Amino acid sequence: MRLRTIIVTFAVLLAASAFERPLERVIVGVLGQRGSREVGWIDSKQTIAIPTEFFPILDSSRFSAVLARVIGEPPDHLLLRLILDRGSEDGVAVADVVASRNGIYLGRIIDVRAKTSIMAYVSSELNKVTVRVATAGRPLGIVLGQGISGARVDYLEKNIDISVGSNVVTSEREENVPAGFFVGVVERVEPDVTRVFQQAILKLPIGLRQIEEVVVIRSRADAL
Repeated sequence: MRLRTIIVTFAVLLAASAFERPLERVIVGVLGQRGSREVGWIDSKQTIAIPTEFFPILDSSRFSAVLARVIGEPPDHLLLRLILDRGSEDGVAVADVVASRNGIYLGRIIDVRAKTSIMAYVSSELNKVTVRVATAGRPLGIVLGQGISGARVDYLEKNIDISVGSNVVTSEREENVPAGFFVGVVERVEPDVTRVFQQAILKLPIGLRQIEEVVVIRSRADAL
C-alpha cells in the first residue's frame, strides 16, 4: 500500500513539473505550418480542412506573441474561460488576442496575474471581436459569444452578401487584433430581433476543452 502511495505521489509531482517548464518564446512570423489541417467542430464529430489562407503571418513590427499552455479552468464553467500559464511577467495583458498555432481565433485575455492569465473563449459572453467575410475587404459585423449556444455575428447590414458556408475571419478594424485569423463558418443567416439588421450563426472550428496550447498575441502599440 505504501509503495502504491509513493508511486502515485511521484506521478502527480511529475505532471505538475511539466506545467512549470518554461516554454520557448515564439519568433513571430509564422504561426504554424502552411497547409491544411482537420479540426473537429465544437458541436459534432464533423471535421473540416482549414485552407492555407487561414495560416496568417504576423507583422512582427506590429505584434509580438508568446506560447502558453492551458493549466486549468475557473469554477464557473458557463463563462467558458481557461487559465493559461503565462502572465504579466511574460508580457501578457488584458485584451490580448488568443489564437491557435495554425491561425484560429480562440478568444481574448480578460484577467492577468504575474504568472498566469485567464482567456475568454470565442463563444463566451465576455468575448467580442470585429470580423469580415474572408473574401470581402470591409468589416462585416461583431462576433458576440452566446455561451454554450456558440457564437454569432451581429449588426450585419441587410445589403451585406453573406450566405451559409461563408468563412468568417478577424478584420482590420481593431488595431490590437491581427487580421485574417479564422473565426468560423456561417451555419445560418436570419433577421435580428430589431429586424433592422441580420445576424449569422457560426460553427466554430475547435471546442473549448480541445484547447491545450495557445499563442497569446499582443499589439506592440499597447506595450508602449
